[in-house]
Amino acid sequence: MFLFKLARYVFHRPVREIEQMLDSREITEWRTYDKIDPIGNDRLDYLFSDLKHHILSMFVEKDIPWRDMLPPWVESEAQKQADKTGQMQQSILKSITLNKGDK
Repeated sequence: MFLFKLARYVFHRPVREIEQMLDSREITEWRTYDKIDPIGNDRLDYLFSDLKHHILSMFVEKDIPWRDMLPPWVESEAQKQADKTGQMQQSILKSITLNKGDK
């Protein structure tokens, strides 16, 4: 999927041409860059929710958090990530507790 993202937003060429142009080291560098500054439209939902927040704050006295302006699919992805993080933390704590009981 990542090569399709590069094809669409960076190189504007078919994926098979990108596979021929870039070696694995360069693709890894692009992946790393994408983690730091996402390529494509990944941030647009956040930018537009921030914009909606500022526009509304000009007309409404009640302060509405910008996160409330995010579309539902963004919130569900964030919730999935939070759930996964919570589950990992629980399993780590459980393993620590079990290991302490052995000593």
